[in-house]
Amino acid sequence: MLLIKLACAGSVIACFSFVGMEFARQLNKQLVQIKLMQSAVSQIESSIRFGNRTLRDIFQKLSLENGETGSFFAYTVQKMNEKLPLKTIWQRYEEEAAKGTIPKSALAILSRCGSALESSDLEASINCLKIAERELTALHDEYYSEYRSKMKTYPAVGLLSGLFISVLFI
Repeated sequence: MLLIKLACAGSVIACFSFVGMEFARQLNKQLVQIKLMQSAVSQIESSIRFGNRTLRDIFQKLSLENGETGSFFAYTVQKMNEKLPLKTIWQRYEEEAAKGTIPKSALAILSRCGSALESSDLEASINCLKIAERELTALHDEYYSEYRSKMKTYPAVGLLSGLFISVLFI
């Protein structure tokens, strides 16, 4: 009987530890998506600056990226075919992407650039993208500092929660 209780206690501890590590992994995924968004903004800026592609072509190329960032740009291309403005497309994606790994704050930064990108003023588009890139860098730094502290905290809390519940069972 004691052996069964110990096995159950070990299982509870392992499960709670796994949950804690999964929360930490989610933070890491958000960091990766912010970095991919930064890269995408930089690519959009350079493509606009040198004028070698249309927005649709740029977004089509970016849609081939891995993860949710690629899905974001694939969604953008699909909705552009419906003749919707960029700002509207990105705001809708922000509303629909409740549980995605791209933080809503990163999507909000891009949404603010939507109307500037569609304007014919090249300098306004480039300046908006530079501002967005700086804001994404600041957001990445903020998430990174949060990630560093929580990466250690979440697994420890999971382990301690598992131990506590195991003691209650025994």
